[in-house]
Amino acid sequence: MKIEFQGWTKKTDRKCGNLWAVFLAVAILTVSLFPCHLQAADEKLEPEVTVILDESIAGNETLSAAWMGYSMARVAWIRNQFRAGHLDPAAYENSFSEELAGRRTLAYIWHEIQKNETGGNAYLDALTQVQAAGFMPEYVWYYLNPKKWTDRPANLRLEDFTAWNQAHLPEHRPETQAKIQIVKPT
Repeated sequence: MKIEFQGWTKKTDRKCGNLWAVFLAVAILTVSLFPCHLQAADEKLEPEVTVILDESIAGNETLSAAWMGYSMARVAWIRNQFRAGHLDPAAYENSFSEELAGRRTLAYIWHEIQKNETGGNAYLDALTQVQAAGFMPEYVWYYLNPKKWTDRPANLRLEDFTAWNQAHLPEHRPETQAKIQIVKPT
């Protein structure tokens, strides 16, 4: 897996404390939440996964850690789907389940980071509110659905979410500070 910083926004953020400790915590948390089965002999057959973090968060250790956790959750989801035979790297497009895993992890990590850090991030603070209210599936479907997700998950409470969203996050705009690219194994 490769990790890159690339710019696609012009936002800047504050700098924070110990990057390696935060990244280690993110890695441990991600592995514990989304275990990947080791596959030593066939590892070369897996698709190459590249995580691309927006360069605007490169100098902010807590934001980088949170978005890296989001990325690692998605990478774990991709690898588990590939190993189970449910993912063709040549036809890869992110799915609702993959995005939901990433956003739940992102909200959880941000919540944990904020226990020990001062300062916030409007988007991630809002996302933790969504998670605390129990509306993450609805949030992902409502805000992040690229309209190619046609199989609406059962039990989505979109009417309840719409009312909650209007009351709590009326001017909300979703953000994505990390992208995933995969390349078919050769």
